[in-house]
Amino acid sequence: MAGGVVIIVYRGFDWAGLMTARRARDAALLLSGEYSLEVSVYDIPIPLADDEAHATGLPEVVVEYGGQRRIVAAGRPPGIDELVDAVFGLMEAEYGSVVPIALGDDEAEEGLLSV
Repeated sequence: MAGGVVIIVYRGFDWAGLMTARRARDAALLLSGEYSLEVSVYDIPIPLADDEAHATGLPEVVVEYGGQRRIVAAGRPPGIDELVDAVFGLMEAEYGSVVPIALGDDEAEEGLLSV
């Protein structure tokens, strides 16, 4: 598999930003635990007042995979399912309707998951 999944969270210090960072971490745990994907989460807090963060469209979540980027949510916390769907959407765009997944920690071969 070419590289891993990157989830970038741009957020303020308000409740929506904190919730967005938490959901991104939860989605990363789900993707790594259930699907054996390598996921990195970058939490980038931007020091703005609560009303400024909302006016600038924060929080914003960007998912990257295989050289492609997708903005998942802007101005609101995304659902965990939205983040997972965005990851598999990027994988489907790269691989078609079959996504390679790791079979296990000790196995070097890759399996195939139909989407």
